[in-house]
Amino acid sequence: MGRAASHITLECALQTHPNITLIGEEVQHLIAELNEILANDIVDEDGLWKKKLAPQSLELFALLPPANQGKFKPVIRKAMVELDAAPFKKFASLHEEWAQTNCYISPGPIQFVGLVSDKVNHTLLLELGVEV
Repeated sequence: MGRAASHITLECALQTHPNITLIGEEVQHLIAELNEILANDIVDEDGLWKKKLAPQSLELFALLPPANQGKFKPVIRKAMVELDAAPFKKFASLHEEWAQTNCYISPGPIQFVGLVSDKVNHTLLLELGVEV
């Protein structure tokens, strides 16, 4: 994802507490884990290498596109969500709870008027060091 898409996704998740959120950088990290396992031949004779993956990586197989027959397509990398920054750490600490329970802050359409329309977004507050 590019900067705008992944940052907007993260901000929306922090504000609405959805049951599932796919952030490109997090998926990229899980793919890197899979590539590391495959590159280091951590595959047993029976092909049961999937047992050695983290649970989150196992779920990734449902989302992976079909193989591209060895053709490498270079991609220009844009500014990504920093996985070690405060906004993503806050999201990561809460996304397990959000997956299991409905914790919606404001179900329904985005509020353009009213009490929450002038609030500073969660991502900016977390980057400034304010506890949200």
